[in-house]
Amino acid sequence: MTIKLIIEKTAGDIKVVNPIEIEIPENKIVVFVGLNSTLKSITARSIGPDQWKPKLSDLGLKYKIEYSKNGIKSKIDYNEWLCKYAMDSRLVLREWLRIFDSFYETIKNLEALKNSIDDERIKEELSQYIAQLIDHHTGLVKIPNDYLDLKRQADTFKLSTLFNILYNEVLNEVIDKIKELGEEINTNNLLPMDVEIFDEPRGEKWIKVWDRRFNREISKQNLSSSIASILLFKYVITLLANVEYERRILIIEEPEEAMAPPQQILLIKYLENILERSKDLNIGENYIIITTHSPYIALSGKKRVVSYYFKIIQNEFHVEKAIPRKPFILGDLLLLP
Repeated sequence: MTIKLIIEKTAGDIKVVNPIEIEIPENKIVVFVGLNSTLKSITARSIGPDQWKPKLSDLGLKYKIEYSKNGIKSKIDYNEWLCKYAMDSRLVLREWLRIFDSFYETIKNLEALKNSIDDERIKEELSQYIAQLIDHHTGLVKIPNDYLDLKRQADTFKLSTLFNILYNEVLNEVIDKIKELGEEINTNNLLPMDVEIFDEPRGEKWIKVWDRRFNREISKQNLSSSIASILLFKYVITLLANVEYERRILIIEEPEEAMAPPQQILLIKYLENILERSKDLNIGENYIIITTHSPYIALSGKKRVVSYYFKIIQNEFHVEKAIPRKPFILGDLLLLP
């Protein structure tokens, strides 16, 4: 089974000289690599449902999407697919969590003010303003909200199995390799934080962050961006353990933002391990796209990674199916004296 994105020949501001075909095979990791503003993210969004904006069509580029199963091509009915887009908003999440308590204290004060007003018109306007504030700030924590929904729809046995593979198999494999290089490290060094979300971000006890190294809870005011790394692992695991959908599209935008290089490699190795055993684990069809600037993400896969290199040269849009070493080699060369 395969999803294919075909970008047609176009002669607009951004030119497509020859049609571009990008294949996303079932249960493999497709990596989009390129310099900034080479249309990686917008191309990834174009594969998903209408609400994933902007798309290539917003730039005047024509494209179509084909889903092939057993040689039969069809359109994707996104209502029958689980589609998730993990946006590059993890550092925003950390800062939002730091101001969470003061934000909801402000909401409580506004609610008290509203209840003290007799004028119904002013009360209604204040209600709308409070609702807008909450909706806006809740949008900043899209990944925790999505994770909560995914957790509710997950099979508990699959969750347990997938977490066990992470902590007792792949993580130990990476740690053993690091130890061979002479570096002392353990599980708590590589994934030092744990985070759990219990409810929508509106109450007092909706999130718990735990430092595994010191076995203690961490206040929201003292968080590091490392919470985003473990939350992304949990996000992926709950998506793969979903019982309501057999077919899933997951796009992860620049996961390296909150991950050290060994964690980035751990993520790819874990995904490869799980997708390699997809039939035994009964996790259905999964189509995963990662946009990245990291050589650790782009080059650490061995068996189940397909790479595309994006570039725009003299307003011409090109996508090459290749192991994208070029931008990283250029970076290395620029470090030379």
